[in-house]
Amino acid sequence: MEQLYKVVFTGQLTPEADREEIISSLNRQFGTSVEKAKKLLEAGKKVLLKQRLDRDKAEKYRQALEDMGLVVTLEAMASEPAQSGITLEPVETRNTADTDSVDQAESNPYAAPQSELEVETAGGDMIGPTRKPIGNGWRWVTRGFWHFRQNPFAWVGAMVVWAVISVVVSLIPFIGSLAVTIFSPVVLAGFMIGAEFQDRGDDFKIGHLFAGFSSSLGQLVLAGVLYLVGLILCGVAIAIMMGGMFAMLGGMGGMGEADPEMIAAVMSSPTMMLSLLVGLGLMIPVIMAYWFAPALIALEGVSAIYAMKQSFMGCLKNVLPFLLYGIIGTVLLVLGFLPLALGLLIVIPIFVASIYASFRDIYYE
Repeated sequence: MEQLYKVVFTGQLTPEADREEIISSLNRQFGTSVEKAKKLLEAGKKVLLKQRLDRDKAEKYRQALEDMGLVVTLEAMASEPAQSGITLEPVETRNTADTDSVDQAESNPYAAPQSELEVETAGGDMIGPTRKPIGNGWRWVTRGFWHFRQNPFAWVGAMVVWAVISVVVSLIPFIGSLAVTIFSPVVLAGFMIGAEFQDRGDDFKIGHLFAGFSSSLGQLVLAGVLYLVGLILCGVAIAIMMGGMFAMLGGMGGMGEADPEMIAAVMSSPTMMLSLLVGLGLMIPVIMAYWFAPALIALEGVSAIYAMKQSFMGCLKNVLPFLLYGIIGTVLLVLGFLPLALGLLIVIPIFVASIYASFRDIYYE
């Protein structure tokens, strides 16, 4: 008979583990309620998490839980049909050969909802970033539309709420626009979490707009700060190049004494166009580093710096599908502006959802 195993939490956490992040991860990835996750961490003794698994699957559970910061072990047991659900039951109180295990799990204070525990948040192992064919650029858009049509009112509502908040916050002198940029990864992470919920068969809700505030908030904000710094440096570079051209117009006297025809000639000169293109080109690596960072931080719990490195590599490996993706996006944005820009209420949510679709495609099996 095939040797089966049980996954047991030792009651210990790894030295670098963060309890709040573990609770959030258990809730997000495994569907364990916050209350039961807290009880698990506070038990202070061995707790049975899963049983009757073959070696490969048991190893996947162990790896997923250890990545969160839990110290777990695999223990051999008698070969029996696999049971679904994470039980979170103290080992000392459980008879693993008991055929009424489900009833025991329901009466145990550490038992979690009886649903299949997935190693990855929406199925599949994270292996990326991988290189995808150019046609996947279109697939990302169509998958984004799939997410949107599952609950269009919630997607539109969340976008409208974020737009209103952004406008109001931007009215605050100086710091308003900075705050919007810094917290944009937090909001985008919320949309990614909502899209992941849809992949698991749940609904996207307007409340997902704020889900990022309870999932690695510090790292998401750090990603926003790094993104803002990158944009500022690109802006400074563009200003320096354009400023040098303007200085040529009036010599030592400045632009005030320059001939208007000379201004027009310099503005339309190949040198000015090249300077502008070079400056804008500097923004592309910044955008590449930012593109998948919120999803990686919120859904994988990685650091901001690591997420931005992985995001850059994911974009770099998929230049061709992103080229097609950008062309399609440009066309749809133009169409979205035509009917008094009302079409953007559909186009923008689709493309936000498509970020999640491309993330799943590039980084997972």
